[in-house]
Amino acid sequence: MAALNHEHFQCCFKDWIAQQHEDLEELLTILSPDTNTVINDDQLKLLGQKSIKHFEEYCEKRTLLAKHHASSFMSPGWCSSFENAFLWIGGCRPSLFVRLIYSEEIADQPLAMLANRAERVGESSQDLDRAMDAHSVSLARIMFDADNLRLGTLKDLIAILTPLQTINFLVATKKLHLSMHEWGKRSDNQIGKPSSSNT
Repeated sequence: MAALNHEHFQCCFKDWIAQQHEDLEELLTILSPDTNTVINDDQLKLLGQKSIKHFEEYCEKRTLLAKHHASSFMSPGWCSSFENAFLWIGGCRPSLFVRLIYSEEIADQPLAMLANRAERVGESSQDLDRAMDAHSVSLARIMFDADNLRLGTLKDLIAILTPLQTINFLVATKKLHLSMHEWGKRSDNQIGKPSSSNT
């Protein structure tokens, strides 16, 4: 089951990378000085909205998949080491330490108590499994909220840009994301890290 979930998660990411490539090509084509047709603001707006719609669809897919195993999205194995380092500033999330202290002291008392009751590290129990399932649901909710924040910020920013500025901005964001992805894969290959991201 876990391997199947991982395949679905990785497929979602690969589809997103492919969509990024397609959107980038379309955006670059419309910006190309070789384009013989005159492009008006309405056409630029539609193209920008199409790209945003693709991001919304990706967020929706991630949200659905995260319901099965949200923690897989926090430091995804299908991303390169470089991508994860960029996303999480060095790979180790300082918030993890804060969460551990917080859960010990205040928030997740049942989870902390269950973890402390285990006689051996890694020991499982039904109570602990239920608590971890509830924790996974919380992580999925956090990821959903984070995706909504990203999407809302993107939409708000685009609302203040001209249509041409929007297209240029979307081109820049897609180029950055795709370049980081490609550079990260090459870097992982150079150090011999097997890559599960063959997109």
